[in-house]
Amino acid sequence: MIIEARYIQVKKYILNGVKQHRWSEGERIPSENELVKICSVSRMTARRAVKELTSEGVLISRQGQGTFVVSAKSRSSVMTLRNIADEIHERNHRHDCEILNLEVVNLKDKKSNLISNQFASEHIYSDDEQVFFSRMIHLENNVPIQIEERFVNPTLAPDYLKQDFMKFTPNEYLMKVCPVSEAEHQVEAVIPSLQQSLWLKTTQQQPCLKISRTTYSDDKIASFALLLHPGNRFQLGNHIKLKEDFYND
Repeated sequence: MIIEARYIQVKKYILNGVKQHRWSEGERIPSENELVKICSVSRMTARRAVKELTSEGVLISRQGQGTFVVSAKSRSSVMTLRNIADEIHERNHRHDCEILNLEVVNLKDKKSNLISNQFASEHIYSDDEQVFFSRMIHLENNVPIQIEERFVNPTLAPDYLKQDFMKFTPNEYLMKVCPVSEAEHQVEAVIPSLQQSLWLKTTQQQPCLKISRTTYSDDKIASFALLLHPGNRFQLGNHIKLKEDFYND
């Protein structure tokens, strides 16, 4: 007889609660401590169940508020916004981050040396000259696999520059403070600049994969990111599992 893992039992308890409308869209589910008592499991087991349902797009965690049921509108987009640190850890590898820039920038400053400055100023934050900007390199076992450049709406994430991104990624933080309701992606093959090739420890002849991503929260633009990967160290893929619609009987 196969004994079902305890964390799976907790996941089923939460999923059944959503299906039976015990917790409606946008409503907070029991805390980890409450799940420990309700399901008679350890704190670690409850945390794993909640974390997996969050990564699957069923739940969303909001810093200082709790964990909530994701609306049907935002489920599909949340499912595809993977956290690079989680992907690396799933391969049993170590994730590190080197922060290059963490600052306030003026998008209408023509002297700005930011790669995506013109695009962002014309299409993303036309109503606000000053935004937050971060540039960092993500490493897998000390090997650079991504340059992340990100413009962030200061209205939706006012404490962005105060965060310690050596402990968690910008993606992870933004998903907590301004949950994604919609996202736009553009993928293209590019030749890196000399500086980019130096950051990635590759050659300028090595093509890179560039992902441009705009995320929205409550119909407001939350961030615009450029993610640059060396083509010989990165493979773009996706696995989508169709699930029962938990919001209908």
